[in-house]
Amino acid sequence: MRKVYRLQAIGGSYYIALPKEWLKRFGLGKGSHVEVVIEDDGTLRIKPIEIQEEVQEELSKIEVEVQDRETLFSLLITLYLRGYDIISLRFKGSAIASAIRDAVNRAKNILLGFEIVDEDSSSIVLQVLSSSDTEIHTLIKNMYRISRSMYLDSIVALIERDAEKAYSVEARDQDLNRLYFYITRVIRKKVVSGIVEPKELLKLVDLRMVVKAIEEIGDDAKKVAKIVQEVILNDIEIDINNAEKLKMYVDELDEIYRNIVNKIEKVVPLPELLESLYTCEKIRSGLHNFRKDLIEKDPKALTLLSEAIYSYEDIATHVYDIISLISSSI
Repeated sequence: MRKVYRLQAIGGSYYIALPKEWLKRFGLGKGSHVEVVIEDDGTLRIKPIEIQEEVQEELSKIEVEVQDRETLFSLLITLYLRGYDIISLRFKGSAIASAIRDAVNRAKNILLGFEIVDEDSSSIVLQVLSSSDTEIHTLIKNMYRISRSMYLDSIVALIERDAEKAYSVEARDQDLNRLYFYITRVIRKKVVSGIVEPKELLKLVDLRMVVKAIEEIGDDAKKVAKIVQEVILNDIEIDINNAEKLKMYVDELDEIYRNIVNKIEKVVPLPELLESLYTCEKIRSGLHNFRKDLIEKDPKALTLLSEAIYSYEDIATHVYDIISLISSSI
């Protein structure tokens, strides 16, 4: 909201009154500290340094009267992602209570730090117990490690015909999703806080896209793991030479992925980024041509292997997207 204020002069200094609604929003008063920044365009920006804990707590609570148990699961995910720390569910009747608890348990399985802290016959109180100041870059690197282990283990499981390893890849996808939802929540809380600087806001948007790409890498690795399970279950023969060739491409892609994720927090020279983009696209193109050649040779027998190659093509695309989001300098 735009308002015009008149400058006041006291002695040799000039003063301006701050909007009461702004002070109330952040719990500021006499003695509170604020940061004053003069932007290049002459804009004067005032940012609260300290926000009262009781104000934060009030903003992060919500109470819900449960009317439709069918949509409760998706509602819990939405409230979690919007940054609510405490969610109180109110309901009537024992008939609906069981369905509500089922939805709550499903949400707990995929949402990091989401726990029941109070419960009775007509209410359940959920709270996100994880710290709100968790370092985003640390969480992203955790996601990266899980996604990387998934696509590497999937190709090894294919070569070694290791069903147990393939099943473990599928199980890891849930851990990856939990981190994805949590990082999305942390980023959204920062964005809506109203105290994030414009440059940091842009970086947060980029990081949100990075974690989505990493989550999709996990999804594609899971697809490969399912293909491996089908190959083993149905005793389908895969030419070991083709599998080894696929692993060669995966190893090349892995080198790019490892290198770029370690630079997410840094500003990378533009020529280096362009070289990474070129190499990544070259790998993706190589996978595409490899798959195309196999299909032309024997369309029926190579269906599953070609599907696995296609998933790694998609992984290469996601890695390319991550590279394009890294900050660069000319």
